[in-house]
This record gives sequence, C-alpha cells and structure tokens, in this order.
Amino acid sequence: MNDEIFGSLEYNDMQNFCGKVKTSVLGSEEEVDIMIQAEEESDKIAESQREAFRLFSENEDKLKDEIMEGLLSYYNDELKYSYGNDEMWQDIDTTEDMKAQLEWNWIQIPGDYITDDAPVLYLIFHCKWEDEDPDPQGMAVEITEGSITNIGTAEIAF
Repeated sequence: MNDEIFGSLEYNDMQNFCGKVKTSVLGSEEEVDIMIQAEEESDKIAESQREAFRLFSENEDKLKDEIMEGLLSYYNDELKYSYGNDEMWQDIDTTEDMKAQLEWNWIQIPGDYITDDAPVLYLIFHCKWEDEDPDPQGMAVEITEGSITNIGTAEIAF
C-alpha cells in the first residue's frame, strides 16, 4: 500500500501496516520503523492515525528536550532498580547520557477503534541497560494531539 503521509507500507501478521519514517528525536535525523495498527489488510488508514503523526511531526522539534527530560526523570524516579539485578542499572544523569542508552524500536500508531479517534502515537525505545535481560521492558512515550501525555515502559503502547 502507498499512503500519502507514510509512503510505502506492508501489512504484517500482527495487524499492522509497517514502513519507515524520518525523525530526529534522538538528535540526528534517522529512518525508523513505524507500525500503524489495522485489523485487516483491506482496512484504510484512519484520518486520526495520519493526524497523530502529522501533529507529532509538527511538534517534534519542540518535544525533543521534553521527551528526553521525561525519559530521564522516569528512569531515575520510577524505573531504576524496579526489576532485574542491581548491576544492570546505569547511572544516567543527563539527557545526553539518556540518548546514549536508547535505541529506536519503532513508532506505534494504534487503531482508531482503540483511541476513540484521538490522535495518539507511541515512541518505543530499546534500552541498552537491558541488553542482557531475557525479558526487556523498553521505554515508551505517549503523544496525544502533539503533546506528551505519558511516559513508561513499552507496555503503555499495547
């Protein structure tokens, strides 16, 4: 499928249209995976799903610092030492330290039947401190109508 906003997309077995988009949340522009939820391959991408990405893209430059500060705060205030062994946890004191510990997993846009037409998307990151963890949690940022509304483990996106 070709989409006017997302470009070339392929449908996968996990009920998502998958493709690549550009973003620079972690500092430099890079292509990242995007998954747009759809129950059937014949489904159309909803306008609220396009709107979620458009609002994120328009606000991305303003949100970069807030995203990193939010992830840093969540890590130090809630996540650190909450599971796993104590040796896996890193001292992460600055947003630059946090950026160095994160890798993109993907951007997830849930189906509009889940979000009640609110333009929502999730930025999902792999955390390097979890490299040896057999059940990594990752971290996610929920963005609703172009503003950060939640930060937590990647579970918030599912």
